[in-house]
Amino acid sequence: MSQPPSWRWAYARRLADAYERQPEVRAVMVGGSVARGTDDRFSDLELGVFWAADPTEDARTAAILDAGADLQRLYPQEAGL
Repeated sequence: MSQPPSWRWAYARRLADAYERQPEVRAVMVGGSVARGTDDRFSDLELGVFWAADPTEDARTAAILDAGADLQRLYPQEAGL
């Protein structure tokens, strides 16, 4: 019996929609317990974003703000990743 989608799944969809509006984003995926439908109150949200080219800081920031999230810290992108 599968569980109904959690609030984390709905939040992941909102984040994915915001990232998908970035022209260089090719795919967004949800992983871990949220993707399996087994998340609980201790679960985090694993979101993978696949870009066609290295994203700029502005593009990364725009996606976060577009999702309605509060940007607390944006770590610098590591070269060559």
